[in-house]
Amino acid sequence: MFAGACALLLTTCSSGASKPAANKPPHASTTTTTTTTVPTEAVQASVQAYFAGKGAPLIAFRRATRLLATGKPVSRAECDRLATKDLPAVTPGFYPTLALAKEIPDPVLAGKVQDDVFTKNLLLTSCRTSRPIPKDLWRKVQQFSDSVDLRLAQFGVTA
Repeated sequence: MFAGACALLLTTCSSGASKPAANKPPHASTTTTTTTTVPTEAVQASVQAYFAGKGAPLIAFRRATRLLATGKPVSRAECDRLATKDLPAVTPGFYPTLALAKEIPDPVLAGKVQDDVFTKNLLLTSCRTSRPIPKDLWRKVQQFSDSVDLRLAQFGVTA
């Protein structure tokens, strides 16, 4: 998906690292190259327009689920409230919200938002059934959410 996203954005991407030549000694320095994909003006405008219109429920979803993205466990009562009151008031449901994420004009952002919606739904479902949730899952959801915020910021969109 990443390679396709780069082609669609008409930007240059790198694998992220250059390896030293095989004949270099192990103590030789290595060079790491990181390239950030910067959206073109056209893609940026289409993403902004998407979130201002059809994709608005995704922003509402992100705002409503901030509680799940703190990296700290949430009570069952809070999960119940989120699932039965907060989310139904602002989103069309899990599958339609996931479908909206797939339509985001930037494939990298679309993938990140899909991951975010999916992991928060999984966490919310587990939380509501009182299943034990590993603490690292709460941190993982926070990381997914943070990566979405960073990518949204590249498009001038805030959640």
